[in-house]
Amino acid sequence: MKQILIYLGDQQHKKDILTNILTQLNIQHTFLNDDALHETVGYLFQLPSYEKSTNDSSLLHFTNDLMLFEEVSDDEIKQMNEAFQKANIQMQKKAMLTSHNASWLLKDLIREIEEEHAYFKKREKLYELLAASSSLIIEHYTPESWKQYEQAFYIAYEVYTKQVEPSVLYDAYDHLKYAKEHLVKK
Repeated sequence: MKQILIYLGDQQHKKDILTNILTQLNIQHTFLNDDALHETVGYLFQLPSYEKSTNDSSLLHFTNDLMLFEEVSDDEIKQMNEAFQKANIQMQKKAMLTSHNASWLLKDLIREIEEEHAYFKKREKLYELLAASSSLIIEHYTPESWKQYEQAFYIAYEVYTKQVEPSVLYDAYDHLKYAKEHLVKK
């Protein structure tokens, strides 16, 4: 069944706008509160064989929002994004219901998406830092500081070209940034 589950976190001001947009697009939607964080995604979508959790009911809250789609087409998502843009709101974190994530607790899915989002943002920043090296002129810096920068650059470039663990990416970014900041002019 085509539907969207929406967790707004600290973004409650978006609720009326989202309701209007999704109603106009004739897409069934449900807003989730913090209690839903302890439920499986399958249960929240009311899939057969998923039951209400009897697990942890401790207080938990995320600041960021998330939209979860079931059977929503790419064209419908494009229409939503255009409507969001016109309404001057963003819903950056989105996920599709899959057989893989149906058994996940919503809180675990949100954490995974936040970690992925942070990883790709850092990867983008690493790319920007690597690209900025083209404006550096080797002759303007001391050989010692350039050697440190160059080593950090090659490691960061290798990391960028591979799919690595987040900690490896973060370390490469931090080392390259540090080496660039510590280039010594002649």
